[in-house]
Amino acid sequence: MYTPSSPLTAITGMVSEIEVMSHLGRHENIVNLVGIHTKSIRKGKIYLFLELCSLGSLTSTYAIKFQCQMRNLLLWSCEISNAMDFLSLEKVVHADLATRNVLLTLDKRAKVSDFGLSRRLNEYDINNKSIALAIETTREFNEKTDVWADLPYGGISWTPDFSAQLVRGLRLEEPTFNERGMYSIMLKCWNMDPSKRPTFSQLKSSLH
Repeated sequence: MYTPSSPLTAITGMVSEIEVMSHLGRHENIVNLVGIHTKSIRKGKIYLFLELCSLGSLTSTYAIKFQCQMRNLLLWSCEISNAMDFLSLEKVVHADLATRNVLLTLDKRAKVSDFGLSRRLNEYDINNKSIALAIETTREFNEKTDVWADLPYGGISWTPDFSAQLVRGLRLEEPTFNERGMYSIMLKCWNMDPSKRPTFSQLKSSLH
């Protein structure tokens, strides 16, 4: 719910999110729009009803508990790729794909959420580590920027020097759970050349 005391940018963001979600319709791996109440919109009140994802985001305590299980990581990766491939087919760029925006249903199904950013890209603080490095200079948003998206450097300041290190090839070290060549897939997603990053359709095939 947004009220008259909510910042104008927040209300604008909510309207943008409604527009995107209405355009997308329903999908098994996105948080679906259930309903909207705008009767009090002249009073500055908008109510948005979304599908319940009772286990919270992938950054929640519950999700972290299960991330040590490789089968869950692979399943969630497949489900996220499925959702993002759907967005790509619908010509929608998420622009903020991160674990905090992936929610889990009671049966542990991953669903991509938070579509408010996709319609206000020019207003967004570009210093967001979940957005591809190339955006800092090109301000181009497409499927390949979503493919890069992650928050791989938590706790590190996004400074010009750090950005330069990324350009020179700085990447996360290989994880201990590197099964099915997962690390090589991760590195492909972080390729500086967008044309060399996989599409979400290709990621779905690689992860299955």
